[in-house]
Amino acid sequence: MKRILAAISLVNCFVLAVGLKTVSAFDQSALDALHDVNTCVNCDLSHANLINADLRNANLTGANLQYANLAGANLQMAVLDGADLYRANLAGANLQMCDFAGTNFKEANLAGSKLDGADMYRAELADANLQAATFEAAYLKGTTLEKPAPVSAPAPEAVAPAVEENRQVVARHPEPAPQPAPVEETVSKPVQVEVAAQPVQPAMPVAAVVEPVEKSASTTPGSADHLLAVMSPEKAADAETVPVVAAPEAAAPIVAEPLVKIAEASVAEVEEEVVAADPQVIDPKANLEILLASNRCVECNLRGVDLSGVKLKNAVLERADLTGANLADANLKGANLKGAKCMDTTFEGANLDGADFYKADLTNANLRKADLEGAFLDGADLTGADFTGADMEEVKK
Repeated sequence: MKRILAAISLVNCFVLAVGLKTVSAFDQSALDALHDVNTCVNCDLSHANLINADLRNANLTGANLQYANLAGANLQMAVLDGADLYRANLAGANLQMCDFAGTNFKEANLAGSKLDGADMYRAELADANLQAATFEAAYLKGTTLEKPAPVSAPAPEAVAPAVEENRQVVARHPEPAPQPAPVEETVSKPVQVEVAAQPVQPAMPVAAVVEPVEKSASTTPGSADHLLAVMSPEKAADAETVPVVAAPEAAAPIVAEPLVKIAEASVAEVEEEVVAADPQVIDPKANLEILLASNRCVECNLRGVDLSGVKLKNAVLERADLTGANLADANLKGANLKGAKCMDTTFEGANLDGADFYKADLTNANLRKADLEGAFLDGADLTGADFTGADMEEVKK
């Protein structure tokens, strides 16, 4: 009997060990590399324990962080572009100025986290816990939010007994019930008279009823309306998934002819109007001040600006327009220039060590004597670019 119990105990220990290995699925070497060099691109950190970890400026592009515990962690200005944070715990984390473009936050816990100034372009936030999270000046264009589920109809089983009872009553009393002809006649006549004499009512009472409902919904913590409420007006206008409709001030006039002209606008014209209304496409000098103050300027106009010798280490210039700009001898080490327009831009002698030019347009750019060690040029357009004397060691294409 003792031998049998010992064998069972040994099997249980083996099963428990296998189970623990399955839960702790992260790669220990990847975790060590993250601690040593603050970089872990496309690595497996799922289920990793990173509570209160200092990961400022970390490069976690494409990392698998499913179920990872990042509660209270400091990820300020970290790059998690395309990372998978499904069901990760980010409660109380500092995520300010982070790059979360295309990041998956499905069912993640972001309660009390700070996402101020974060780039959430096309991020997935379905079913995420956003209670008390802040999104001041965050970029939320293309961000996906889950809408409240519609109220479901009662199950068929709930009304089945009543239907069966009615069938039994009909079986006992096959004679049809008398038709209420007089009631129908009395109802129809007053309705016809009142409709003919009823004047058109203004829409103000309707607006008065709708307004408090919208205000109460916007203050519900963790809801999509709550997320839009904490956004700046410019960013709220960019959110595509949860439109905000203001109540009309007065009743719309009755139009006799059909509104056919509204349907005539093409999709291309609508897109042009949206691009023209982008609040970030403003004067390059104003954008330059924003960049120098925050080290960040996403999708902004910096055409022809003079940034020669400026220190912009780890700057976020994703999809920015730098056409004709002068960045000679500038320090852009580790800068995010994904999708940036750098046609005829001068980078001569600039420090571009580890800079990310993924799908950037470098047509006819001047990169002479630039330090491009470890830079990312995957998908970049290098037509006519001048790399004379540039350090191209370990360039990733």
